[in-house]
Amino acid sequence: MKVKIYLTIFILISLFASGCGKKDYYIYDKGKPSPTGKRKAFSDFEETGIASWYGKDFHGRPTASGEIYNMYGMTAAHKTLPLGTEVNVFNLENNREVKVKINDRGPFVDGRIIDLTYAAAKELGMVNKGIAKVKITISDSPFLYSKGKFNFTKYYAIQMGSFKISQNATNFKNKISKNFKNTYIQSVNFDYGQFNRVLIGDFTDRNSAEKVLKQVEDLGYDAFIIEINK
Repeated sequence: MKVKIYLTIFILISLFASGCGKKDYYIYDKGKPSPTGKRKAFSDFEETGIASWYGKDFHGRPTASGEIYNMYGMTAAHKTLPLGTEVNVFNLENNREVKVKINDRGPFVDGRIIDLTYAAAKELGMVNKGIAKVKITISDSPFLYSKGKFNFTKYYAIQMGSFKISQNATNFKNKISKNFKNTYIQSVNFDYGQFNRVLIGDFTDRNSAEKVLKQVEDLGYDAFIIEINK
């Protein structure tokens, strides 16, 4: 009987200890946690500057990641952070905070560090003013953060189509493969479901991708360039 009591007390103490203290966040290499490898904390990342927001003029259009922009979603554009990274945005002017996922590139205005959706800007109380001074910290990311930088490779691809049904993606890929080399299918998960993207190329620079995109458009295809991080 005493053994059971001691065992119960030990378990309760262990659970209490594990739930106390400051929670730490980590980034895992390519989103695959290693139970034995050392995990890199990224609590030292912090960026301060001006935030802006973009709305209905871009609603329904593809972002740099290929995901469709939703002005009512909680996403944002950043110039350099890996796509898929989640950040906390703290409004230094009114102490309001929001978490967003980076799925686009921008803002392309000097002095600004992040472009938010309408919904995120509303949460931060900056819709009417249009801009606000903010602080950005990282909540989570699919990429390893070490020595002040992320370990990921950026390349570009031309998205020819996106299909819910995988067989439709395969049929379309087979069709365009007659005209274009390095055509492949990539399955991705978005907030609104899983899609099978038909892509061309893995260009290391955007200029090369734009040259092939011109050839694609000349053949009558409606395509666009996306950025892929891996």
